[in-house]
Amino acid sequence: MDEQYLSSLQQKFSQAKDEFCGYGVATKCLSSPGTDWRVEDTYIQKEGIHDDFGLYDSPDKFYLEKGTNLSGVKRWLYQRVIRHLINMNVSKIRNKKVLEVQNAQP
Repeated sequence: MDEQYLSSLQQKFSQAKDEFCGYGVATKCLSSPGTDWRVEDTYIQKEGIHDDFGLYDSPDKFYLEKGTNLSGVKRWLYQRVIRHLINMNVSKIRNKKVLEVQNAQP
């Protein structure tokens, strides 16, 4: 989680001072999520983690080892369309040009 992305989310969801889950973030306090290392866990997604699969150098290495749970049409749509939309949305968030997501809930 880079500071620019986090800062943009904090501005976009400024009313969400406490618990927040969305846009790759799950924390008990969005306004001050504790991302600075203080000899304890700092990962901002920890509230949304179900299983810990370890550390990987890149998403490609993770998916090469673990695979995905998508198949058929869902896999094709994700590879050809959805992941590009996600990456475009992340880029816009980093540039503070957040796409409005219908029914977004902090």
